[in-house]
Amino acid sequence: MNKYLIFIFLILFTSTSISADLLCIKKNNLVKNNRVKLKNALLVNATACPAGYVQLLSTDTFQGNPGNDGNFSTTLQGGQQIVGYFSCAGTATTAFELAHGSTSFITQLPSTPAVEKVSLNASTTNCPGTAANPSAAAGFLCLYEGISNNIIGWNSSTHEELDGSATTEGFAVICRSSAAGDYFVQGSWAYKAPNG
Repeated sequence: MNKYLIFIFLILFTSTSISADLLCIKKNNLVKNNRVKLKNALLVNATACPAGYVQLLSTDTFQGNPGNDGNFSTTLQGGQQIVGYFSCAGTATTAFELAHGSTSFITQLPSTPAVEKVSLNASTTNCPGTAANPSAAAGFLCLYEGISNNIIGWNSSTHEELDGSATTEGFAVICRSSAAGDYFVQGSWAYKAPNG
């Protein structure tokens, strides 16, 4: 019986049609011993089954109540916070080599954020979180260092300098090697939109 239910489920839910589909079986192929033979069943997109067939199921019966429209604005709304991760990595042949990684926000920020870089295991008044649980005061983009290796410096940037900047669309993380070899910094970030 389970394989029949699975077959019905697959037929009904793999259809690409928007309107209701009907699972129709031959009239002489009705339920016998609590089973339905689906060998000659039809899946039709119509209001009724063809002549000689009866309706077994309709996808109409699987519809729920309409839900609320989502609230996804093109600009982050006041009080909303977004979080994410950043990384910057490279392999240097000498010290002071430059690498960068970029991050795009899922929605545009309402204004250019003030950026604060937070060292490993530290926090600030505007960035009271941690790398494991980032948070930010309204209007601030907080970058929390999580782990780093062979780095002489890192910061956010919109240019090729470690200037601690960002735009309303995102930011880059620039890092410099302290010696030859692999170098990286990884961490998390948080931004909270100001109210009004």
